[in-house]
Amino acid sequence: MRSLRGIVWVALAAAFVAGVGCESAGPAGDGAAVQDPPAEQAVVGREKWNSTNSPTVFSNTLEYQFSKLPKEGRADNQPWPDTYWPTYEDSINVRWQLGSSGEAVTRDKLSPAEKYDLAFNGWNPDDAFLKLKPYSSSNCADKSWDKDYYTKLGPAAKWTAQNKGNWDAHNGYDDDGDGKTDECDDRDGVETWWGLCHAWVPAAILEKEPQKPVTHNGVRFEVADIKALLQAMYDPSSARLVGGRCNDKEVKRDEKTGRILADQCRDVNPGTYHVLMANYLGKMKKAIAEDRTYDYQVWNQPIIAWKVDSVKEITTKEAIKLLGLPATTTKYPHTTGVKKLYEVYSTTSYITESNASTQPFTAEIDNYTRNDQYHYILEIGSWGKIIGGEWLGSSHTNHPDFLWLPLAAGGSHPHIDWSDVKMLLEKSLSGGGDDPSGVVKEYASTGALDIPDNNATGVTGTISVPDTFNVGSKVDVELDITHTYIGDLTVKLVKGSKTATLHNKTGGSARDIKKTFTVTDFGGEAAEGDWKLVVTDTANADTGKVNSWRLKIAVAGGGDTPPAGSTITAAATDCPVAIKDNTPAGSNSTITVAEDKTVKSVKVKVNITHSYIGSLVVKLTHGGKTATLHDQAGADGTSINTTFGPADFNGGSSKGAWVLNAADIDAYDDTGNIVGWSLEIGY
Repeated sequence: MRSLRGIVWVALAAAFVAGVGCESAGPAGDGAAVQDPPAEQAVVGREKWNSTNSPTVFSNTLEYQFSKLPKEGRADNQPWPDTYWPTYEDSINVRWQLGSSGEAVTRDKLSPAEKYDLAFNGWNPDDAFLKLKPYSSSNCADKSWDKDYYTKLGPAAKWTAQNKGNWDAHNGYDDDGDGKTDECDDRDGVETWWGLCHAWVPAAILEKEPQKPVTHNGVRFEVADIKALLQAMYDPSSARLVGGRCNDKEVKRDEKTGRILADQCRDVNPGTYHVLMANYLGKMKKAIAEDRTYDYQVWNQPIIAWKVDSVKEITTKEAIKLLGLPATTTKYPHTTGVKKLYEVYSTTSYITESNASTQPFTAEIDNYTRNDQYHYILEIGSWGKIIGGEWLGSSHTNHPDFLWLPLAAGGSHPHIDWSDVKMLLEKSLSGGGDDPSGVVKEYASTGALDIPDNNATGVTGTISVPDTFNVGSKVDVELDITHTYIGDLTVKLVKGSKTATLHNKTGGSARDIKKTFTVTDFGGEAAEGDWKLVVTDTANADTGKVNSWRLKIAVAGGGDTPPAGSTITAAATDCPVAIKDNTPAGSNSTITVAEDKTVKSVKVKVNITHSYIGSLVVKLTHGGKTATLHDQAGADGTSINTTFGPADFNGGSSKGAWVLNAADIDAYDDTGNIVGWSLEIGY
């Protein structure tokens, strides 16, 4: 489903994953200086861990001794799903919120790149521009698109369309060299699997998922818009990569054993895979990235968990049989220095893509988690250390091509600024930019409703709003639905002639929908009257019911502005405080508040210097509650100078100790200081 027509530059200190899509053209740093493994691992057999395939590319401090390695692990940092912003759909310049082709284009339905130009680049299109039609990604035979659309774009959208989007499909040139121009059957060489997954994966691992829409300079950025801009900043990204890049569309294998012949398509070596999974997911609890397909297509995914399903020691004779070698073979053929052999089954859990959405996916991450099981032999050398391995059975053609460790954003887009994107993300995490603490009226359903199975009419629930006011910028819909297969369900909110689709047959075999959806379709409409929830199940076998649902409607007008209040301000007096390397308990700084007020808002201004902020976890604790402010984001950045707005303490008392804790959780000799921090508590 995606590709990257770029280059992965590999060096031990910093690599850059770059390109136009999700495929990478392979490591270009085989000549870079890379430290060899310890002597007992630097074997001379056919599976030698060279500069391309050595776990030391990730780190020189890994554990290799098989008996000391954990057999499972899960990342503490939660990667988030997103679309890979396909190239053929024009990358982050696609107007993803438009529904039917006849829907009018409005400014709040523009592409993420167009919205950025509106808010930050001084672009101000007239009404005539909104009537111009871009090239159709889904129907390339449609010739009714307007060339003027591309000449009148703002700088960010125009650069995206020409350099990351489907420009080759409609630019009037023969871009794929087949003697045809802008042909429809292959979009002049633009494949449907090209996109930005090489940028999605590091952004999803290193940055927190946006939570709320943000309005800036009158432009509303939805959750997916902010994710798209984050991906623009992570294209390229700094990373470390292990494993050769397989470019073979037709991978040649041994006719008898099925073993892949080309080294770059047979790796990543199973021993390398096992060492990195056990160290990063098992010991460090850190997510890493993979290209999960061994051939020329690249499917970059964030790995969230790993587990050894079974392991047993085997003899050389048993290994030879598993490898499909002739029974006359008496000596293990692949790696010298082997003392023991183990047959292993393990499972990697990774995050898959989603559609672009106005909602975050953290609460339903299981719906976007997929598993791959691998079967392999581990080769153990002196001192019980892993020195290599061999893929077995279906894992010959179902194993990762390479593994990579994202470090930081590269930010190469010339018309999108990292500080702007970071600001939007921080506002989204701290509550968004719409209706902050404004007047909201709530209405609840009464009684449960059975959902008929395989029935296009479904069931309709009604909440009658008796009050007279206009809807503000959003309506929150809280759903409590039990169902045995939510992939069968469609859920819509209807008011008068307007309909908002909340859930549309996503989630597969997952059970139940218990979440809040935020919709903006009803802004300015009269709230009074019947609001209908329509739930349909259009497949056989599974049943469920709507247990309850609730509306939270923002009131338009003056009610969107929170009433004026008072604040308590205080700054730490015990700083600076040293942050020690590899000390999970961390270092504390305390502010004691004497006033006893009910907290309505908290702003925490933090100033931390550190040689690698990607190893830091920063938390604020008060009154038995803890809010995580910073969680291993920023990679090789050297400072955190940010104001956070956690809502965790709202409703509690301001009185007592507020403790800021900063912990360095890896052993890379990085240190720093809590330089200072302050509180602003609204009550």
